[in-house]
Amino acid sequence: MSDDRKYPPTHTLAQLQTALRTDEAWWGAITAIRAIGDYTVVTFERPRPVKRPITLLPMIGDTAPPAPPGTALVVTGEVNIRPGVIKIAAYRKG
Repeated sequence: MSDDRKYPPTHTLAQLQTALRTDEAWWGAITAIRAIGDYTVVTFERPRPVKRPITLLPMIGDTAPPAPPGTALVVTGEVNIRPGVIKIAAYRKG
């Protein structure tokens, strides 16, 4: 079962990361992130992930940045944050 949740464009990337880390505990693992209109829409899929929080990093053009040590790429997408739409990569410890 999956659920979509909307996040307003008033978040910074760090604030969005914090919100997503909190919401994964309730809604399930993140499977998609996309900017739709003025919002960031995130799809969560049950079951919940093991307590390994995600890390959001800005993309380098269309390329995901190198994974932080001990993490793996979960999903890439676009987010609508302050100051606008950016491409991101989400990583989780393996």
